[in-house]
Amino acid sequence: MTGGELQFYGNRSDVITNPQVIFEVLSKRTEGLDKGEKLDGYFSILGFREYILIDQQRPLVSHYTRVNGDIVRHDLLLLDDSLHFKTIPVELPLAEIYRGIHA
Repeated sequence: MTGGELQFYGNRSDVITNPQVIFEVLSKRTEGLDKGEKLDGYFSILGFREYILIDQQRPLVSHYTRVNGDIVRHDLLLLDDSLHFKTIPVELPLAEIYRGIHA
């Protein structure tokens, strides 16, 4: 992992304080918080680079990345699209994310 070793919150082993990538599955109840306050908070973390919001109702993935200090949003809307990460060498097709979901 680039950026150093994982740093855990207190003596917990399930909460890290230096994430580089975070995934959120949106719900109607939390969508506003995920796209607002959480987005701002996560990108205030030094070394944080990618935030992925996944709509659970339809094919829509919003991929936020830090580019030269700015936050850039790229929306993926088609099952033929693939999510290409900047931090990790992984490509994830939307068809895999939404397999079994009928919108």
